[in-house]
Amino acid sequence: MDAERKKRKLENEEEKDKEAAEGEEADDENMEKFFALIRSAKELRDHLLTKEKEKETEKDKNKMDKEKVSMVWTPSFQPEDFMEDVKENPQAGPSKKEAEETKEERGDDLDLNLSL
Repeated sequence: MDAERKKRKLENEEEKDKEAAEGEEADDENMEKFFALIRSAKELRDHLLTKEKEKETEKDKNKMDKEKVSMVWTPSFQPEDFMEDVKENPQAGPSKKEAEETKEERGDDLDLNLSL
């Protein structure tokens, strides 16, 4: 009888060990699945954030390019732009009266030639 009891004890212990080992394996598998799920969620979040940042930088570049284009101004003149000035004063340059006055102011009456 003692032998049977020992056998039963050993068998029960072996069964408990197997169940415990199977339970640990199941726990390990569940833990691995859990961490894989967390890892994939983190990768997805990082991917979405970097994608969003790329879109923002692309929008900023496009906006800056548009601003640069709009900031460059090349003047273009038409004859009509100057017609108002011509109507007011048809002669270009100073008048004869003003030229004489400026000569007198400068002192052009003096003879600056040196004679030997």
